[in-house]
Amino acid sequence: MLGMQFAHRHQPGLLEPAQLDDYWAHGWFRMRQNVFTTHFLEFDSVFHSAIWLRVHLAAWEDDRAFVRLRKQNRRFSAFFRRCEPGPPSLELEALFQRYRATLDFEVSPTLNALLLGRKRTSIYSSWQIELYDGERLVGSGIFDLGGQAAAGITSFADPDYHKFSLGKYLIYLKMQWCRERGLQWFYPGYYAPGNSHFDYKLHLGAAALEYLDMGSGRWQVLSRERLPVPPLELMQVKLRELQQVLQTQGIPLEVQHYLHLDINLNPQLQGMSLFDFPVFLNSLPIAAVFDPRDGQYHLLLCRPVYAFPEAPHREGLYESDLLSLEQTLFSSVKLEDVALALQTFYGAVQVF
Repeated sequence: MLGMQFAHRHQPGLLEPAQLDDYWAHGWFRMRQNVFTTHFLEFDSVFHSAIWLRVHLAAWEDDRAFVRLRKQNRRFSAFFRRCEPGPPSLELEALFQRYRATLDFEVSPTLNALLLGRKRTSIYSSWQIELYDGERLVGSGIFDLGGQAAAGITSFADPDYHKFSLGKYLIYLKMQWCRERGLQWFYPGYYAPGNSHFDYKLHLGAAALEYLDMGSGRWQVLSRERLPVPPLELMQVKLRELQQVLQTQGIPLEVQHYLHLDINLNPQLQGMSLFDFPVFLNSLPIAAVFDPRDGQYHLLLCRPVYAFPEAPHREGLYESDLLSLEQTLFSSVKLEDVALALQTFYGAVQVF
């Protein structure tokens, strides 16, 4: 059942540059001193797709936004240097805290925690950019180097310089530095349709921007005029179609979003094959799901493995239990076939 999980986390002891390139090319990213992947996100009980992005540096030419920022910010001096393997400097940490204090969304409590977690040294080959106004440090960013690619990890700036858009400027400077050294790809992470905090990524090197298509597993050119349908949206549509068919047969089932969709990122629960579909049609112990990776409906036998006794009951959310994925009972691309199969299973469960 492990192949059905959407979220994964690895804890490598060592990362060669080619390994890191391969992780990034398959939609994995850095999480402190681990690597992880996911396709779905939840912020304050609102669910989103995670669509991984990369910039094809060989095809990227300085766009108008970068030209404007470079002209506007010509007073600042930028310096690049390799990061020390240990904790960041006190100066960088202080700047990060000033930046963090102005945010209206949750981020890591410290720069050290963001980069190292509980480790003392880093397994990544990381570089940092420092931006100065005279002798004052006003912005900084961290990025990791692979063999033919790099990934932007974080950028942060002094709130007093908000009008200069230093966060975006720092990312452009990282991309320029990587392009000048012949790297092919720059990975800025994911964007989350419907969450405006990530929308700025759609404007970074837009003419050379690509996204990882979940269905094919291939990178596709991203057009801002015609953004891809988010996989979560497709799953919701397919499940509501199934719900409507079942309602005509007198089977009233609820489409619910699963609050514990990121449970497989917990290192203490690795290998437990826990259910992590972000949305399902609840006929537990049977969960009806639609998987965009193979374009099929699946009926999955699930078992509660941990109950949250004080979990509230909120319409459209399932949060009372962690579910273990036990078995695939039926799969089909045809709506009518899966509705008939679910009707049969539902009837057997009700009799039992």
